[in-house]
Amino acid sequence: MSIKVKLSYDNPVIKKVNGVYYVNNNPYRGKVYRLENKDVINEVGLEDYLYSVVSAEMPVYFGLEALKAQSLAARTYAINTIKNNKNVGFDIFDSDLSQVYRGMRNEKKQVIKAVDLTKDEVITYQNVPILALYHSSSGDRTKSALEVFNKEVPYLQSVTDYSNSKKWEYKIKLKDLEKKFKMSYSRIPYLNKNVIRRTLTNKNVPSNNFKMKQIGNYVYIRGKGNGHNVGMSQWGAKYLANEKNYDYKKIIKYYYKGVKINKLGDLK
Repeated sequence: MSIKVKLSYDNPVIKKVNGVYYVNNNPYRGKVYRLENKDVINEVGLEDYLYSVVSAEMPVYFGLEALKAQSLAARTYAINTIKNNKNVGFDIFDSDLSQVYRGMRNEKKQVIKAVDLTKDEVITYQNVPILALYHSSSGDRTKSALEVFNKEVPYLQSVTDYSNSKKWEYKIKLKDLEKKFKMSYSRIPYLNKNVIRRTLTNKNVPSNNFKMKQIGNYVYIRGKGNGHNVGMSQWGAKYLANEKNYDYKKIIKYYYKGVKINKLGDLK
């Protein structure tokens, strides 16, 4: 199976040297070409794609079992994205709009091993590949899809996490906050947390695990973790693998409730 990745280059220069495609001197597996609208596409085998994605999404020192869990999550996310693709000419972005993908330049041997050891394995719920969301860390507990995205997803439920993230704080003037949201402060804390986070940007509010408090003319937003907090916590996966000796399948089934692990060829 191959996947078509839209590469994000402002001024791409495509070359082919000794059978390998380069974009601005960065090598890519598979083939690279332009669409009529000038989008640059890298069509690459799914497993080859994962060598780069998992290397970009999780540090090697997290350990083999955590890397294998990440391989399953990334593979399943890609399969789900291909299945529900509504883009024209490509399947997936090369950025955190989808999954971070950098071609061959960042591939690591331990990641290649993790991907190869889990070849073709995907996470399923009722025999369908799941939306395998994952994030850096939740701080203490992941959140359900219902809490963050206002959508009930049976396998994306809240579970105790073990990422022990450092606390963070964001301070903003009350009048500036109300201006951004175009409403009085009394209404803002009742908004969906993902809406609040996106409005204030991920840089300022890095996680959906936070509380808001007004003190005088300022509002303090204090929280823990990094990311949307739904699905697998990567730092939590590291802890489960290295401190509790969970294998990758146990890690997956801890964070995604009621799922099974199947081979791609076994699915309908």
